[in-house]
Amino acid sequence: MGITKGETMKKIALTSLIALFAASAASAGVFDPTYRVKEGDIFGGFGINYTTGFNKTGSSMTDWTAGDWDVDDVNLAYGITDKFALTLDVTRGSLAFNPVSGIVSHGFAYMDVMAGTTNPELGINWRALGGESFNLDVIAKYGFAWTRENMSGNHTRIGMNNVTAGVKLSGTVDKFQWGATALLNYMWIPGWLMNDNLVNLYMQAEAQYAITAKWAARAELNYDIYNLTKEAGPDYLIFDRSVALGAVYAISDTAAVQPYVSYHFGTKSDGSSFFDRFWQIGAKFGVQF
Repeated sequence: MGITKGETMKKIALTSLIALFAASAASAGVFDPTYRVKEGDIFGGFGINYTTGFNKTGSSMTDWTAGDWDVDDVNLAYGITDKFALTLDVTRGSLAFNPVSGIVSHGFAYMDVMAGTTNPELGINWRALGGESFNLDVIAKYGFAWTRENMSGNHTRIGMNNVTAGVKLSGTVDKFQWGATALLNYMWIPGWLMNDNLVNLYMQAEAQYAITAKWAARAELNYDIYNLTKEAGPDYLIFDRSVALGAVYAISDTAAVQPYVSYHFGTKSDGSSFFDRFWQIGAKFGVQF
């Protein structure tokens, strides 16, 4: 018995549907490692998180009952072309680095004057190489300190003047996407705080696997190294590490939400570990318009 015209049309429709699903599952969403904002469009992203806090003895930051909610980083980007974008990032670190004495934990003293606190950064993102399986983005940013007036009428410094530059590599293999970012940071420390400046290295590895057309599993590893010159403050390196696992849900072709849970390992320096281990649960939201 031959294949009827109706059966042929059904096969064509089924094949087209499968192809459409596969293309959707592997397409670049706003949280995918290969994503970049398109020409004439604007990307906006932000998040919220809950960070665990100190226990009663002050020896751990993994007490879920003593934590607090906070606003995550705010990221904006405008596409000049498909390969060149202007960016504005306002970072809000959960951990503040004190270049004089080491690490100051979440929500405690010196947060306003140390690196890692609220810090707006203007920058550019240029896709120097781009293809279906491999991309190279060049990133450069300038971060500037600002001040706020406290109750006594004095001004408190927030953030540090700094420049950051580096690259991001990313690619796609079927439904799997990967990304690797390395950024070198030079930070000017005010003279009243220290007579030297800081050089830091920020690194991130990310992986994402499309489970369906709307859902993807995601993993991130962040590894930062402070005080590369070992001249400012302590004469040793400080290692800051965290890992995050979560999912990405595509609300539409241009909007997504990313729920996650992350763990910050005890920061290490000179062979010692700080007790700044903590958990976070949160969600990030992104949209291109």
